[in-house]
Amino acid sequence: MFIFQEMMNLPQGEAEKAVRIPMRKSGYSFEDGLVKEIVKETKGYPYFLQFYCYFLVRNATSAKITLADYRKNKDRMLKELDLSFYEDRFHKATPVEQEVLEAMAKIGKDEVSPVEIMEAMKIEKSMLFAYLRNIIEKNLIYKFGRGSYAFTVPMFKEFLLRRGEKKR
Repeated sequence: MFIFQEMMNLPQGEAEKAVRIPMRKSGYSFEDGLVKEIVKETKGYPYFLQFYCYFLVRNATSAKITLADYRKNKDRMLKELDLSFYEDRFHKATPVEQEVLEAMAKIGKDEVSPVEIMEAMKIEKSMLFAYLRNIIEKNLIYKFGRGSYAFTVPMFKEFLLRRGEKKR
């Protein structure tokens, strides 16, 4: 009756079409540089493509939306995305689990090993693995491969880094 289909990020050409085609009937247009920037920033993930476009159209001051318009609104857009999408997910984790997530983000790689997290946090291996299991159950990270972990939500690392900057 139902089919489960995993949605991944779109290749660059398909992501650009996903931005351009809906714009045709909207009365708005994006300059080419803006479309490329949106695709690059969102890594082609459909939800984020839609969110970026929606935000830019909602805040447009003219029918032709430019890269300069995007840059002018980017901080406000990311703040709204953080509040409407990322914060709830982040708060599913306990304070110590949040520290693990923040440590993973600060390491700066897409896949992080437990050894790197232990070094960053100065935490015992057994404790770390308990936290990692809990964070996996909360669907915030997944076991990427043998000996590494990655965030389940696209651009979550960038959110955590922005969040860390705000705390300083």
